[in-house]
Amino acid sequence: MLKERYAILGDSIVQAQESFNSQLSLVRLWNMSIVGSVLFGMIVMTFVYKYLGQGVSAEQLQVNTVSEQQFAQSGEVLGAEDSNDDAEAFTQRVLEIEKANDQQSMEKEIREIVKGYPIEKMVPYIAKKDRTVAAFIIGIAKKESDWGRHVPVLNGQDCYNYWGYRGIRELMGTGGHTCFNSPEDGVDTVAKRITTLIIEYGKNTPEKMVIWKCGSDCAATGGQVAANKWISDVTMYFNKLSMEQ
Repeated sequence: MLKERYAILGDSIVQAQESFNSQLSLVRLWNMSIVGSVLFGMIVMTFVYKYLGQGVSAEQLQVNTVSEQQFAQSGEVLGAEDSNDDAEAFTQRVLEIEKANDQQSMEKEIREIVKGYPIEKMVPYIAKKDRTVAAFIIGIAKKESDWGRHVPVLNGQDCYNYWGYRGIRELMGTGGHTCFNSPEDGVDTVAKRITTLIIEYGKNTPEKMVIWKCGSDCAATGGQVAANKWISDVTMYFNKLSMEQ
């Protein structure tokens, strides 16, 4: 009888160890502690049986039976479903940490590139975007405004438009360019447009994104030479940021 109980308990411990190796959670640790308690109780029972007689061991056996029942009940309450929930929560937390770390890393990279330029105040907002989108934001801004040194204004005030963006709004700046309400508004609006061009139209390289400069016909808006120069200049910083991974 004792051998059978030890065999069953041994199998339970092995299973708990395997679960622990694949998934560490408070639930598993709790279950393992219960297993340990039952094992200790059985060892005590063996010594009691040997040295104090069968009467006492019968009482101890009853106690151990209760412990095993409690263990079984705890397995029902703290079972696989709870463990899976723990694993999902843990995985989600890891992904959040990785995203935050990548954002911090990208923000540092961008600051080193644009240090001293007006666009530096936009870096925290740019770093929140997808890396490819952020690379376009930096590359296009360099070409269109020298990172904010040559920009449209309204009543002498910066329009926060460093990308030559011409979407129609209530407030329009010099040269028919859009005036944004804030640096964050500028970054978010331009990022949204770039994201649409990438996802819906496949404009995921500076060569394809040249429509930002000349629309569908570069020959009619400055010629291919100017288009090639735009591509070259944007590529320089697009590659620098998009490849830093």
